[in-house]
This record gives sequence, structure tokens and C-alpha cells, in this order.
Amino acid sequence: MADLDLATKLVDQFFSEIADSYCRKDLDSIIGHYQPNSGLLFWNAEGDTITSVNQLTLWYEELFRRFDIKSVNFRLEEIYADENTIVSGSLWVLSTLRKLGEEKPGEEKLEEEQSLRATHLLKKHDCRWLIHHLHVSPTHFLPD
Repeated sequence: MADLDLATKLVDQFFSEIADSYCRKDLDSIIGHYQPNSGLLFWNAEGDTITSVNQLTLWYEELFRRFDIKSVNFRLEEIYADENTIVSGSLWVLSTLRKLGEEKPGEEKLEEEQSLRATHLLKKHDCRWLIHHLHVSPTHFLPD
């Protein structure tokens, strides 16, 4: 996979699938993009260190409990690829509605944009690319 154009197209498609799954709150689809066995590592700026699919599922359940995600945009900034590994740096913007408490009919939600920088390590398994490592931190830069 030393062809960076091919790797860029693959990552763009991969991220597009994830972005769509966020908006649909499709937990199974999101989790399906991650390495299910040992070797998974997910870090974020809040200090969470997640090393299993069970922990990751709980993290996403809490995210979807607190936020409705209206749209997701991303921009790939850097990429490295070889036969079995892709490393990417990207910027993401999630347009969200934060739930202010227990949902009640007619309750107001706080609209906000969350701008994030992400580093993904993807590895190939049985002809599929899966996330092995993800680090996410907030940024003030918003992609076009």
C-alpha cells in the first residue's frame, strides 16, 4: 500500500463511513471499524484510555446519550502507508446538539461545534482495514 493516492482514497472512504455512522448513532457500524482483539488503544483529551471493545462501546453510548450529532466533516492532513499499516493525521468538526439533562419533549438543546485533531493507526486484517490506535484532542482550527 505504498501508493499514497490509493491510501488517501481508502482513508477518505473509511472516515466517510464513520462520519455517517456518527450521525445515525450506528454503534455497531462504528465499533466494526475497530480492532476487536488485543492491541486496541483509544485516547482522548479527557484522559480516557480505552483498550477493549467493551470499554469503547460504553464510551460511545455515553457520547450518544449526551449529544445528537447533526453533521461530521473531516479533512485528511497527513498520511503514511505501507503494505499493512496506514497512519493518518486529520481534522474533524462535529456539529452537535448537547442534551442539557434528561430528555423531555420540547426541551431545548445547546448547539455547538466540536473541532478535533485525530491521529489514526489502521492495520490490515483479513483484507479489512481496522483502527488499532486513535488519539483525539480538541483544537480551535475549523476545516473548510
